[in-house]
Amino acid sequence: MVKLEICVTKQRSVKIMNAPSAEDLSARIFDAFAGVRLDGGVSLIEAEYADDYDVAPDHLIALEEKDDWTKIINDRLCDFTGTFCFTDYRGFRFYIAPYMIWILRNYRTSASIITDFTIYAIETDRNAFTKHPFSEVFTIEQIKCMRDFLLFACENEERFDADVARENLIRLHQAFPEIEEAEQDVHGNTH
Repeated sequence: MVKLEICVTKQRSVKIMNAPSAEDLSARIFDAFAGVRLDGGVSLIEAEYADDYDVAPDHLIALEEKDDWTKIINDRLCDFTGTFCFTDYRGFRFYIAPYMIWILRNYRTSASIITDFTIYAIETDRNAFTKHPFSEVFTIEQIKCMRDFLLFACENEERFDADVARENLIRLHQAFPEIEEAEQDVHGNTH
C-alpha cells in the first residue's frame, strides 16, 4: 500500500497517512451517517431537473427515498450526475454517503463519471454550505470518512482523479485540523 504525504500548511509538518480498505471505509461510512435523513433537502430528481433548468414534478419527488439513504446504494446513482451541483446542504449530507459507498464497491469495474464528480463535490466551500457551514452540517466522524474517501482516491489514482482528490484533501485538512488531532488521539499519539 502506498502512503500519501500531505503538506497541510507551511507551519505544520507533513502528515503521512494510509487509506483504509474499501470495506473498512464503507463500514465506517455506514456508521457515521446512520440515521441521516433528507429532511426536506433537494432530492436526486429535483437536482437532475434543476440541471435542466426545470422543476421536478411532484409525483416524481414523492417517489424519492427521503428517510433511508442505504436504500439508494445502487446503479441508479449513475443516472444522477448533477446531484452535488444542484442539491442543498441537507441533500448533500443525505447523498454523499451512498455515492461514496457505491464508488468503493464499484470503482474497479465502473467508468461512471460519478466517481470523479463525488471527489469534486467534497469541498468545504461549495455553494451548498454558504448559509450552513460544512462544520455545522457534518460531524467530525463524517468529515473523517470524507477525508479517508479522498485519501483512498489518491492511493488508487489509476481509477480516480487523484490530483483533485489531493487538492480537496489538503483543503479539508486546512479547514479541519482537528481531524488529524482526533485521529492521533484515537491512536494514543501526541504531537
